[in-house]
Amino acid sequence: ALFSSPFYSGAEVRLNSYDSYLLYHKPISAKAGIKVRLSYISSLLGDQYNRAHDYSPAEGFGSEIKMDWLPFASHNLTFGIEYKIDGGNTKFIGNHKGYSIAPYIQDQWQPIHNLTLTLGLRFDDYRLNDSDYHENHFNPKFGINFSPTENTILRFSGGSGFRAASIFERFLNFKYKLFTAVSNEDLKAETSWSFDLGIRQQITNNWWIDAAVFHN
Repeated sequence: ALFSSPFYSGAEVRLNSYDSYLLYHKPISAKAGIKVRLSYISSLLGDQYNRAHDYSPAEGFGSEIKMDWLPFASHNLTFGIEYKIDGGNTKFIGNHKGYSIAPYIQDQWQPIHNLTLTLGLRFDDYRLNDSDYHENHFNPKFGINFSPTENTILRFSGGSGFRAASIFERFLNFKYKLFTAVSNEDLKAETSWSFDLGIRQQITNNWWIDAAVFHN
């Protein structure tokens, strides 16, 4: 990708990126299965002068192991762990790496035929290599799905989210004319809460209405 940049007068900034993804699914039994996911992302930011000492690819490795299990007819249990590596090395951010690890579990319970309850919990932990900085956060999730009639579905869900600042966001240190970016190793993670309340009404076999209110 080529685009003009205010950082370089008369220069072009080049961004080359690619990602790869691998997913393996193995049924263990009629009530259990395991999934393994691997991913790799690479982004190279440079200019038309191709100065190798100024730029090198920012790389991100990711992996996840997830298991689905039906311990009882009314329970659908999902649990696993996710691992990600974040790193970069340029003249504007230095050479830094960080990683995150997040175990999670979720249970979908159907106590009666027209009611489904969902409860989940995820723990995100982020750390910087060669630094004492780390941050973690518990993220709960819950939901209710109720069908008072065959053609009506009522739902409510809520949960929290977590996103740690990337290496680029933490360590970018750059000045050009009146524009200045200052690094901040202690940049805090973003957290959020979201809620959703909705109803779906089937009118005919081909027509239905869905209405929802939500808060983020």
